[in-house]
Amino acid sequence: MPIYLIGTTRTADPGAHFMFHEASLVLPEGKEISKIDREAISPVRKTIESLATDDLFQRDIGTQRVDARWLTSMRTKITHREIWLTGRQLVEEGSGVVDELVPKIAK
Repeated sequence: MPIYLIGTTRTADPGAHFMFHEASLVLPEGKEISKIDREAISPVRKTIESLATDDLFQRDIGTQRVDARWLTSMRTKITHREIWLTGRQLVEEGSGVVDELVPKIAK
């Protein structure tokens, strides 16, 4: 998403799908963690994921002509889940993510 937002004019097919979600920390492959350790680090992990998501929304997405009210609303909606929206929905919501809808031409 941050790369897409750098575009001068951001176009999308009306049916294009965009996913918004919180940052997620993943342990390196092959690392085994006991259930007790997993439960112990869970609150810290969730805090770090939340802070990383806030930082992404403020520094990367929030500086790219995205509507601030829409972004704040989306940040709340994605807590512990992912949200999928179409290009048309993003335009209709006034998100500022998509500037213009350009239907895909059938071949």
